[in-house]
Amino acid sequence: MQDQVRQLIAEDAIEDALKLLETLNSDEVILLKGQYASLQRQNNNGVLKQDEYDIKLNRIKAAALSLAKKLPKDAPVPTPVNNPSPATVPNTSSDQAAGIQRQIDLLIGRQNAIREALAVAFDPNQKFAYTHQIEQLESEITALRAQLPADAFSTKSSSSAGKTNAYASPAIYFSYAWGDSEESGESRETIVNQLYDALKADGFALKRDKMDLEYKGFISEFMQEIGRSGLVVVAISDKYLRSPYCMHELYEIYRNSRQEKDEFSKRVFPIRVESIKMSDPFIIEEYLAYWEEQETKWKNLVQKRASQLSPAHFNEYDKVREINAKFSELLAFLQDMNSMSKKLLAQDDFAIVKDAVRDRIQELG
Repeated sequence: MQDQVRQLIAEDAIEDALKLLETLNSDEVILLKGQYASLQRQNNNGVLKQDEYDIKLNRIKAAALSLAKKLPKDAPVPTPVNNPSPATVPNTSSDQAAGIQRQIDLLIGRQNAIREALAVAFDPNQKFAYTHQIEQLESEITALRAQLPADAFSTKSSSSAGKTNAYASPAIYFSYAWGDSEESGESRETIVNQLYDALKADGFALKRDKMDLEYKGFISEFMQEIGRSGLVVVAISDKYLRSPYCMHELYEIYRNSRQEKDEFSKRVFPIRVESIKMSDPFIIEEYLAYWEEQETKWKNLVQKRASQLSPAHFNEYDKVREINAKFSELLAFLQDMNSMSKKLLAQDDFAIVKDAVRDRIQELG
């Protein structure tokens, strides 16, 4: 089967190759099929330049070839295993709940891809078709969410006054740029450490890479967790706004907020680690030029070394492209939120932040 897939990819029969890969019954294959379908729609609608189309197609081919290694070398083609429908997925264990959540994430990813295609579509019939697909996916997502355990986001408070039960509340994540030897004066992590300690002392459930990402743990998976979370402390600094890791976390929050400012502002608890005039045209131009340069570097590498790069490299390129495309909107969202100074936030043991977090936990419940 591996040879069959390779042959189909060599012949540009990508759709047939993906059908063979369906036998893996893998989330990665589902995502890849969605990416390929989205790419073909964009190409048919004329919204991609030829070099952009070729780069995206090569990325999909590379990912498919990587997945093909998981297939048996010499075996008959089995019948693809259909994914269970939302109505038949049980909700009696944490493993099954995690499986349902993965399906939800996949459907949200498809929704976002279709929304992007809808935004650039011109044909009324195509727009209607995209809108219908988005509505159908929303119905599936709603049905899946209804099957998650009722206590998945329980917010029962503990018996201790002023404290939150860490075992019953959704976790608060931290998205921030690490301190380093190039800093002068107070470390950018100082305020993050102080807030972390204050929240921990009050019993809040917390998730932070330095504390919770195990040795050899996957950074990419932790970043995805941050993006899906409904409670994220975002520590804004110059290093943060230039970091592909930090900005990808922020982009994922934005994407999972359906690119809506109100939903984004509910999830994000901003801290101004450094004073950055985000409304200054010169500052905006500096950051836009920076991310434009990063995308150009990746684009040149991909065009020159497409056959030598791994799927992970193509994913990094995609992340930088997404950040560059949406940076100004992300910056505007942050600018519009009242993040207050470090001094004000830290008053009364971060009482303002704690009150806002408790309100959000109650809302999620």
